[in-house]
Amino acid sequence: MPEASRKPTLRTDILSEGDKIGVLEMVFSRQRIRKEIAKVEGNTLSLLTEIEKEAKASVHGLIVTLIVSGAILVALLAGMGYFLFRWLVDDPLQGIAVAMKRLAQGNLETPIPGMERRDKIGAMA
Repeated sequence: MPEASRKPTLRTDILSEGDKIGVLEMVFSRQRIRKEIAKVEGNTLSLLTEIEKEAKASVHGLIVTLIVSGAILVALLAGMGYFLFRWLVDDPLQGIAVAMKRLAQGNLETPIPGMERRDKIGAMA
């Protein structure tokens, strides 16, 4: 038989208690096989497309989460920096300024805050 006209065939013996009692033969259509392969390829492509969409959505969600978390962290650090600056620098300088005004008004008994500090603010006091 020429190669082009042969159809794919699956043959197997049917056995019963070790004795051959028949032969099972299945003949496949090349066109049907190609059609099934195309279906599988289409399903695979659809599945891969769906997986890609889900992966992109996950990455997008992760990026949004990172940006929002980063913005919150920056806001928290800025707030902490503001209060730290006020506590360590601004409030002591305002205390010194108030004491200097009292001294300028002639109240020489005014206590000068920050004199115990060992930094530039303490030196100014």
